Amino acid sequence: MTHEEHELNETREIERLYYKLNTPRSRSRLCFLFYLFIIPLFIIIGGVTFSLSELVASQEAEIGNAQIENCHRKKLFELLPTETFAFGNAALYSFGVYTTIGYGNLVNLN
Repeated sequence: MTHEEHELNETREIERLYYKLNTPRSRSRLCFLFYLFIIPLFIIIGGVTFSLSELVASQEAEIGNAQIENCHRKKLFELLPTETFAFGNAALYSFGVYTTIGYGNLVNLN
């Protein structure tokens, strides 16, 4: 092989590689379709599967929590004393709040 033939072969090889890089491939189209459709489809299927598998467990937990809360409320109601307030005490408390906060006189003296 002469030097010119060798350069010609290298040029052809470079042209072939350039053409190969610039031609659209079916693989790149498949990758695009894969990213566009298949991956979101798998994400949706996974989400639905997970939510359905956890649905039963979460319902059982909610029922158990409701039963525990009912027991606590019943016991708390039994343990806490019931207090009643007279109107006079409520009025005295209200007057104390007005004067302590700084609303001043309740009646305008001007």
